[in-house]
Amino acid sequence: MGWNDHIPDLSGEAEAVLSGEAEAVAVKAKAVVRCELHEDIVIDNGDPDARSYAFAIGTNRWKQGDMGCTREEFIDAIAEAIDQSADECPICAKYRDD
Repeated sequence: MGWNDHIPDLSGEAEAVLSGEAEAVAVKAKAVVRCELHEDIVIDNGDPDARSYAFAIGTNRWKQGDMGCTREEFIDAIAEAIDQSADECPICAKYRDD
């Protein structure tokens, strides 16, 4: 079950926007980082303090504008963005191991 399974009223575009906003918050908090070579890959930083910081940033971001969801849904989206991130870039790892 994904984070957005409980949000039936969001269109596919709204889900993509929410997911993108959540990932941007996770990156800003340094809970995840983008691979230097493959920017579409996000890597978990493994820092529980950064995860908490991401939730704080997310709460503030939600308060500032119309996110089109509840605060809890946005926090869940941030958690999902962090939880779905890789331990390392799989593309870089493949070339390193070959």
